[in-house]
Amino acid sequence: MDVTSSTSSSPARDRNRRGQGERLRRDIIEATLRMLNELGDDEALSLRAVAREVGVAATSIYIHFADRDGLVFAALEQCTVDLMRDLDRAEASAGDPVARLRARLLFLGAWVRDHAGLYKVLHESTLNQRTHLAFKEDLAV
Repeated sequence: MDVTSSTSSSPARDRNRRGQGERLRRDIIEATLRMLNELGDDEALSLRAVAREVGVAATSIYIHFADRDGLVFAALEQCTVDLMRDLDRAEASAGDPVARLRARLLFLGAWVRDHAGLYKVLHESTLNQRTHLAFKEDLAV
């Protein structure tokens, strides 16, 4: 998961070829994750800002997500999938159980340091308070 700083003005995006709609969905989620990391608050995120970041019309987002909450939920779900995969890789690189636990904790600590805004959104978001985010249970294990 590449969460880097966004630019204030993104160039217009080239149209996807027919059958490549998943690419736009992925780009929207990646932009949302970058912005959530910067903002540290899911309520501060707007669909128009995400659309501007991706370089598409705001209405293009509705092709893939019903509303802002659906977009935030999908982004947090993707974040969790990526984080769990990376945690498993970090753990697999170690030998004994103590080394695996240490590798997992060190990786998670570094991730939280580098993604403080996303960490805050994952644990304190208003979406989290209004709905049951089942994928968060994976992080508790």
